[in-house]
Amino acid sequence: MIGRRWTATAFAAGAFLAACAAASAATTLIAADPDHPSALAFAGGEITMIKREEPHFDYRASICTAFVNTAAQPVTRFTGTFAMLDASGTVVRVETFGGGGTFAPGQRFAISEGGERPFNSLYGANGNCKLFELHRTLYSAMMLDLVKGTPLTPTPAVLVSMREIGYADGTTWRAPQVPQIGDHAQVPVPSYDFVTTGWPAVDARADASSPVELSDPFAYVDAVFAAGRLLFIGPKLCVSFVNHDARPIKRIHFVAALDDTSGATIVRQPFETVGTFEKGVLYRDGRLGPMSCTGEQNLGKRSDTLVAVPTPRGAEVPIGRVRIMPVAVDFADGTSWTLPNG
Repeated sequence: MIGRRWTATAFAAGAFLAACAAASAATTLIAADPDHPSALAFAGGEITMIKREEPHFDYRASICTAFVNTAAQPVTRFTGTFAMLDASGTVVRVETFGGGGTFAPGQRFAISEGGERPFNSLYGANGNCKLFELHRTLYSAMMLDLVKGTPLTPTPAVLVSMREIGYADGTTWRAPQVPQIGDHAQVPVPSYDFVTTGWPAVDARADASSPVELSDPFAYVDAVFAAGRLLFIGPKLCVSFVNHDARPIKRIHFVAALDDTSGATIVRQPFETVGTFEKGVLYRDGRLGPMSCTGEQNLGKRSDTLVAVPTPRGAEVPIGRVRIMPVAVDFADGTSWTLPNG
């Protein structure tokens, strides 16, 4: 499904969210399981994509989550559940994860960056990350290999819950019920409002006059392994698109507006994609990733937070929301489109 549109005036005036209903997104949403609450409250999640260049070029997805201890005493260990839904809301796969430490009442704990162990942001200092199967393609949604030899199943949402919590006094809480394959749940609706902590919302829309329409926006962490070593880790922003014009497009210019945790835009980051884009084709998920992704300039990652660096060597600012839009299009015949009032 392709995203909705809105007016250039609204974007220029900063009324992005009020201009129209939320754009559709085929990316995987990580959310709390409302049917299985516990004292470890879900406080955000993200998908990390691990790109391996040797011995084969492939990708592996990792789900990482954050929690807040709402109990009256410290938590020392936990076991949680990732319940993966298909488009109908049926649970098609269940995975467990767990970790330990000392998590005080009111404490938010998430994945950590750095430390003694390389790439703790992937494996999780507290154990709250889970690795999944390898793919030769980077997808905008988690793709599940449920039955060998059949097409992959996209999962629009992963619901997170706890099945066991151990406390500092030696007592243990166990969930009376845990998610099971075949259960049904309401597929959560993504929010495009800004967040104050954790991974930001990512939205993408095109002006009503634009020849291209956007869909499937997402932010991911690109981690490159080669020769058994981590060579690079950095966040990127990606989006898919369709050309609705009869003229083939050779270049699309985008802007990603990076908003802080109060909703104010702090960086307008330009990026572009080049190729031959014919009418009616959804350009997404390719061997090197979706057809348009930003570089890593102005972007960073600290624990489970995406950060912007507005100026070289400047202070990092947590990002609360990302908004992507096309601002200019170059056609193969030499003509072009430019965003009005952009």
